[in-house]
Amino acid sequence: MSFQQTACDIHLTAEHGRRRTSLVAICNNEEGSGLTSDIYLDDFLGNDNGHFVWGGKNVTQTSRNLEISREGPSRLPVLHGDLLNSSGDYVSDHCYLDEHIFNINGELLFKPDEGREW
Repeated sequence: MSFQQTACDIHLTAEHGRRRTSLVAICNNEEGSGLTSDIYLDDFLGNDNGHFVWGGKNVTQTSRNLEISREGPSRLPVLHGDLLNSSGDYVSDHCYLDEHIFNINGELLFKPDEGREW
């Protein structure tokens, strides 16, 4: 199940010294308890010429103004940011975090593709 249905207080934190960004949320576990969980976006999200790319690395290194908004009737968590392209310009892009981030028993996990079994 995508994490936004079983999580609240979804936000980003930054480690400026290491230039890493974490996604943080309070996620319900199987018992219904809310647990704080975080996951480094830089471990699986990258920048390809100004576009977010799943399976990449170190998106924080070539981006600025990263933020999350909740959009649409389902309040999907969308990551927005300005990413550096090959011309040296920052361009705006976004990605839907629920495509690959899931809450598994109170823990945020990255799932590379829909065909993978847990």
